[in-house]
Amino acid sequence: MLPKEADPLFAVAADDFVDERKRVARALRDEGRREDAEAVAALRKPPPVVLAANRAARDRPQAARAAAKAAERVAKKQLGSDPEGYRAALAELDESLDLLTQVALAQLSRGGKRPTDAGTR
Repeated sequence: MLPKEADPLFAVAADDFVDERKRVARALRDEGRREDAEAVAALRKPPPVVLAANRAARDRPQAARAAAKAAERVAKKQLGSDPEGYRAALAELDESLDLLTQVALAQLSRGGKRPTDAGTR
């Protein structure tokens, strides 16, 4: 299990991940928390799109919660016999995901970089 100090790592820009990981691991070592420091130091840098999605969920927590709830409704409606309810739940999910996608793409575009086609799908 990761220490709570590692949590902010998943909200940093991709270019800052390695430096921030080193900083957190060093701080934990300085506190005498060797096992926690090793756990943090062993973290691999997630792909930029994953970090951007994490940032989007952190920046727009209501949209992330709404997307999760809509996904649950889609799953339930999909198994039922309510096609109109299914379409409505799917529309809610699309709306929530669209907002999160826009925020994630803005994260990927910081510093003048354009996201790759793979990162936008």
